[in-house]
Amino acid sequence: GGLHVAWPSLRVALYRRGSEGIHLEGYRGFDAPEPVIRSSDALLGRLEKGSAVDVADVSSVTLRAMGAKMAYPLLADSLLGVLVVGDFGASVQEREVAHKRLKRWANMAGIALDRAEWRRKNESHQGMSRQQSDLARLARSFGMTHSLQVLLKRILSGAIGHTVAEKGSLMLLERETQELVVRVVCGLPDKNMEERINSGEVPCVRLKVGQGVAGRVVASGAKEIIDDVKTSKQFTGRKKVNSGALLCLPLLVEGHSLGVMNLTTREPGAVFDEAMVKAAETISRDAAVAIHRTQLFEQTCRDPLTGLYMGHVVEALLEGEVVRARRYGLNLSVVACHL
Repeated sequence: GGLHVAWPSLRVALYRRGSEGIHLEGYRGFDAPEPVIRSSDALLGRLEKGSAVDVADVSSVTLRAMGAKMAYPLLADSLLGVLVVGDFGASVQEREVAHKRLKRWANMAGIALDRAEWRRKNESHQGMSRQQSDLARLARSFGMTHSLQVLLKRILSGAIGHTVAEKGSLMLLERETQELVVRVVCGLPDKNMEERINSGEVPCVRLKVGQGVAGRVVASGAKEIIDDVKTSKQFTGRKKVNSGALLCLPLLVEGHSLGVMNLTTREPGAVFDEAMVKAAETISRDAAVAIHRTQLFEQTCRDPLTGLYMGHVVEALLEGEVVRARRYGLNLSVVACHL
């Protein structure tokens, strides 16, 4: 932008260093600038020494082919990029003046790029710290309920919120039948159906260990990622309710699988990147521990036939409610029913 103001007619191309060479970032005036200056190009060795290079003096086929005349290094501690220009003066004096200005501009651009890269890395680190803080806060929330259904909803909505997923489900392994059963769904377009599924009114598909993606994940204890369900051979011949990506994660406690967490997108092209997968894995690990703890609580504190709290739990809860009522001056009523 600054060069455009100073030299509106100047042909210019800006390259920045990448993993495989120097990549084209932007250009103006050149008809067809090369997209990459390869690391093997003799030009780079000269530029890394900190001096501007006359393209005619080096065997750089890349820059000669595009009609470039000069190349200026953008330096900090190392070569960050290259400024390539075409003709920039008719007379010797004009070229000398322009050359000095371009060298000065390249020096300032190198410093600016270095600062921008430092800022990007710093913001990325801060963003990672924020994400870790959010994940820790989510994990703490898992311990704030003894209700398995409330916990499962909290886990699933948290996992969806930390990824590109738009819907998902949690399937737990039933001890008696050794089948995977859907316990919670989230993100369905039909909210009434979602509520009916979550309340147990509408039964969902059951999967045996080893059956389907979820069954394989339970059996192997390893996650599976499918970037496009629509084109995946694993879903050939089946009704496709989703055309996006699928991430299926095991819920493991001490090597034993409690179930799986399924996260899906609706739109093709929306995939789970590495950072999202790591976040989802962190959530699934914390979730598995919370689910196991809650299941143990329910086994020891709830009557298996009615699902109601056992007597000793009611007494403990009642003591807490009496203390609360006295503290805040509230009325307290108790209804007892014998079955």
